[in-house]
Amino acid sequence: MGEGSSGPVAHLAIDGMDPVQQDVDETRTRMRAEFPGWSVWRARRLDGGLGSWCATRDRLLTCEEMFHGLAHTLVCDHLRQLREELVLQAQAEAGLSERESGGVTRPGTCGPGTGSW
Repeated sequence: MGEGSSGPVAHLAIDGMDPVQQDVDETRTRMRAEFPGWSVWRARRLDGGLGSWCATRDRLLTCEEMFHGLAHTLVCDHLRQLREELVLQAQAEAGLSERESGGVTRPGTCGPGTGSW
């Protein structure tokens, strides 16, 4: 190691916060503000590295919502993809709300004739 190196902790910021984790935390905060009702997080690979970007709704979905394409959790390789999927989910949810307000709805069952999956 060179004279200016601080050894194996050279990647740490002065305050002890890992700059990569700090970027992830800041991104999560921005995404949460942009997409309320979703928790955004970053998965970890088996080797401990950063993995996929994920978003999970803060509430459970109804059978009706799932039937119309709403997802409870999204998993994407890239943040840009996750943002696009969240926009599509918002559009699908808005479309469902419009259908419901217009009186066009499906019965609230999930499974054929059972009322649930």
